[in-house]
Amino acid sequence: MSRDLLEAMMGMRAAMGGGDDDKSPPATPEELTELGKRYLEKHEFKPGDLVTWKKGMCNCKYPKDGSAGVVMEVMPGNRREDSEVSNHKNEPLEVRVGVFIESCLQGFWLDGNRLEPYRESETA
Repeated sequence: MSRDLLEAMMGMRAAMGGGDDDKSPPATPEELTELGKRYLEKHEFKPGDLVTWKKGMCNCKYPKDGSAGVVMEVMPGNRREDSEVSNHKNEPLEVRVGVFIESCLQGFWLDGNRLEPYRESETA
């Protein structure tokens, strides 16, 4: 692969929220333990459910952190992204979530372990 192509791909990854340009401080061991527990908390989703990211689990541009998305499809055991530039590398992308972007409903396959039911009080 050419260096120019690799740099372009890494630039796309950074634009999607990935890469090594994260300026947030490293998590403490306690925070990592809590994130691990939160990730393992299971929720059963069905089409029509409103969902949002669990705290500290947002790894995709949409839905926006704290905003709702609607479950469009659930496929347990669905594909895993194998692209080297994807934020979803080797994650189980089992829940298709729809969000309204630029006057159009768009769907994104996401890891259901990173999602929780949306509650109206989250925006207040």
